[in-house]
This record gives sequence, C-alpha cells and structure tokens, in this order.
Amino acid sequence: MATATWTGLRDDPTHIAQLRSALWSAGYQTGRVSEVLGAERQHLQPDPAQAILLKRQLPSGEPLSTLIRLFILGLSSSRDEAVRAFAPLSLDSAEHLGVIRETAGGEVEGAIRITPHSDFLFACSRVPDLEAVERDHVMGVTRSSINLAGLTLRRPVDLTLDLGCGCGFQSLFASRHSSRVIATDINPVAIRFAQFNARLNGVDNIECREGSYLEPVAGESFDLIVSNPPFVISPDSTLLFRDSGIPGDGVSRKVLAEVGGALREGGSATVLISWGRKAGEEWDAVPRRWLEGNGCDAWILHQVSQPALLHSASWHQQLLGGNLTAYDRGVSRWTQYLEGLGFDVIAYGGVILRRREGKSWMRSEELPEMLVESAGEQLQRMTAAQDLLVGMKDRRALLDEKLALVKTHRLDQSLVCRDGAYSVERAVLHLTEGLTFRANVDPFNAYLVTRLDGSRTLREAIAETVRAVAMPGVESDDVESAALRSLRRMFELGFLQLAR
Repeated sequence: MATATWTGLRDDPTHIAQLRSALWSAGYQTGRVSEVLGAERQHLQPDPAQAILLKRQLPSGEPLSTLIRLFILGLSSSRDEAVRAFAPLSLDSAEHLGVIRETAGGEVEGAIRITPHSDFLFACSRVPDLEAVERDHVMGVTRSSINLAGLTLRRPVDLTLDLGCGCGFQSLFASRHSSRVIATDINPVAIRFAQFNARLNGVDNIECREGSYLEPVAGESFDLIVSNPPFVISPDSTLLFRDSGIPGDGVSRKVLAEVGGALREGGSATVLISWGRKAGEEWDAVPRRWLEGNGCDAWILHQVSQPALLHSASWHQQLLGGNLTAYDRGVSRWTQYLEGLGFDVIAYGGVILRRREGKSWMRSEELPEMLVESAGEQLQRMTAAQDLLVGMKDRRALLDEKLALVKTHRLDQSLVCRDGAYSVERAVLHLTEGLTFRANVDPFNAYLVTRLDGSRTLREAIAETVRAVAMPGVESDDVESAALRSLRRMFELGFLQLAR
C-alpha cells in the first residue's frame, strides 16, 4: 500500500460487498455508533475540534473505534488496527476501492466519509479542511436531506426521480417503496457516490444518470419526484452542491416549474427551495406567484427566514473557518449582491406538489421547529383533510363528519387551585411524531378532542360535551361555532383524521 492522491471511488461489487460485511460486523450502525460516541446524531458529522474530544471516548482496540476514527472523525489509524477493522477486505483492496489512503507517516486515513443513518450507510466526500472544499464536493447526511426525506409523501410507486441526487440519500429511501428510482446529478462525483452507496447498501433498483436538472430524463414522467437542488442564493458558482449559477432565487423557481410538468396523474413531488423577499412582505408571497396556475395542488412550507446579512454570514462561517479576512470579504460581497437583488430577507422551506384532475388548491404552512423522523403519514392525513375541506360548499358541513384524534399526541394541562379546588387553566395538545405542531385548547375543547374516537359526528360530540361541561350563560350555537373553528384547524394540521 503506497502513499497516493485519492483518485475516486471504484465500482467493484466484490470489494464493496466485503466492505459492507466489515462495517456491519463491527456494529457500524446508527444506534451503536451514537452509543459509543455518547453523542446525538449531529455529532456523526463533527468539526475538527469535536473530533479531538470524541476520539477520547472510543474503546481502544475495537474495530468499530477504528472505523469511527477513519470515516466519522476524520482521523488516522495504525495499519494493524485497520487490518483488523476491514477484514475480510484487505487494505490494498480498500485503497483500490477508494475508501482509504496511506498518510505520509505510514498510517491509514479515510479517503471518504461513511455515515450510518436509519438502516443505511452513506458515503460522501471527506472534508480535510473547511477552506479546502472542492467544487465537486458531495455532501452526506445533512439536516436538509433528513428534512426532505421526512416531508416526502410515501406510497408504493412505479417510478421515482431523485433530482440532484448528491450521494443518493433520497434515492435509497425511495428504493424501499419504488419499483425503480432514477437518480440524476450534474456532478459526476455525486453520480459515483450514489452508485457506490446503492451497492454498499445492497440496493439494485437505482439507475444513475449524469446531467443538468431534467435533461437526463427528458420526456419521462414520474409518480414521485424528490429534489434538494443547489438552492442557496449566492453570487458564486464555486460549489456544485450549493451554487446553481442561476441569478437570485431562479433555481428554485425553475425546479418547481419543471417538476410539476413531469408528474404523472396522482403523482407528487417534494422540493426544498429558498427565496428572497422584501422586509414586510408576506413570507409566502413569492412562491405563491411562482406556483399560480401550475396545474398541481401546492403546499408551501416555511422553515426559517433570515435577514440578508445573517444569510451571508452563516454560509461563510461554515466554509471559511477562522480566516477572518476572507470571511469579512465574502460576507460583504454576498450582502451587496442580495441588496442589488432587492432581497432584505432570505427564506428557506419546501413545496409539496400533487398532480390530479379537478380544481387545484394552494396552501401555506409554517413548519414547527422540530421534525421528528418521517412526517409522511401525517402529510397524507393533512392532504386528505385539505381535499375534503376545499370540496365543502358550507364550512359547517364538517360538523356531520366523524373524526378521530390520532394516537400520536400528548395533552399537557396546567391546573390552578381556586377556592380549594383545581381547575384547568391552560391546555396544549402536541403531536409527538412527524411535524410536531402544537395547539392551544381551552378546557371545553380539551375535553372534546379527547372524546373524538370516530364513533360520532362532530355535531354529536360537541352536543355531548356541552351537556358534560357546565358553561352557564353561553349559547349552544356560539359554542358549536367556536368549537368548529378549533376542530377545523386541528383537522388541517393532522391532529384529527377521518374515521376509518
């Protein structure tokens, strides 16, 4: 094994299978790795300072510790330790495969990163230095990729498109419920990583095609499209994973326009986007203009908005490390660019599209701060709710529907003592999975929603609650109208579902 510059990954099925065997035999999986590091998921991609601390928590001499050093912490290991960790794969074969290389000191280091997430292993580019990120760098498991996977409407489908696939994160998740997945990317290194990761995880229904946007799949249509495009609004064309080279927020507008036309009847798409707006403008005004008349149901999701200066600073802080001169220069250049575009605020979020016959609807929603794993089932409930509600000519028609409170909830109540007795002062209903929305409910609605089991209409449930809860001086019609407003909103957010 000789010291050499990394020349990329090789598609060698036998050696990749041996690598997979070594990783799994060592326990290189999400739960075990997090347990060994004593850290949560975010530490599976530590910065160099964290790596120095985390290496001290690794049990000595274990193959798992060696693999964590090489592929997560970005540190070197002795040859003897590496031999034990990679068996049955030889070090020469591992180097030929492109996953390790020899250091100048004769030790072994990872040439790539490999991160466990869910039941998969994801290989991606190694970052030797924050300022040395190359143009064709391929990201691995990121918060945005996890969020995109969580916001995808999942059902068994024939054909899925992963547009801008990167390392193939979305492709692997889609492979579970798709007969075929086509993964495209303009970055040839990303295509190699996506192909490598499919083999590393034993998945054989992913086809990778190199090219720009929808060009590699021109004329084809899909049941599902997922896309995490290079949506960052920047004046640069430096990094393929970040910079589109299209001015302003044009890449987000372009992708939304193209994917809507590539959906089959009943198909859906989830796309992460970013857009600029003026101070005081409604957060959803820009994407609403983009989506008007596109022939699809559209769900605009807002995650966070940043002042233009903070947007510029955050991206340079990530990539420039401690180089303050370059940081200052970069922030100034980006901020001036955004000012020239008239962007005071940069917003991040996503859009879910669905193509179907009939009149389409458009809806906007602020996402909660935390997304807990997949929200797919909840999004299906929310979509069904929206279809029902927009089809009602009379808002009060919902009173005749039978709804049930979903099981994935928590009701927190605050009690206050008055005149020697406790009464509910405040109640908050939380969703515990998916999009973790919260709903403030008064004592009447707290009593009402916990009794919605799908066996009675809302009208009947409200009448029963009126009889059970003493409300002197309040007209029943007023109670019914107020309760309907609250229940409608909880139905929209997925707290309630149609009784099966």
